[in-house]
Amino acid sequence: MPETVSSAVGHAARLAALSVAGVADLHPGKYGEAALLLPGERIIGIKPIHHGQIDRVDGIEIHLVIDASARPNLHELALDVRSAVQRATGMETVDVIIADAVDGAKEAGK
Repeated sequence: MPETVSSAVGHAARLAALSVAGVADLHPGKYGEAALLLPGERIIGIKPIHHGQIDRVDGIEIHLVIDASARPNLHELALDVRSAVQRATGMETVDVIIADAVDGAKEAGK
């Protein structure tokens, strides 16, 4: 496992997650804690997973805001996001957290 998540992997994970139908955005967490912190940049909604050793990344968490107007099956949506992110990044462990929902139909009408 890598020691860190690179900017390229973080951006690839973000784009892959956002490409899945039913995903409206990525969520920063209640206090902005769900973010990949890199020198000079912060990628919202991506968080490295450390199981045991802080100097080794075991995977990533993807924090989602879903589009409730799409009426997605949340289990299938999470599986689709996990698969898309795994393909885009090569990371084996991808945990998907559904953190919030918006009504995409209302948002589009603003």
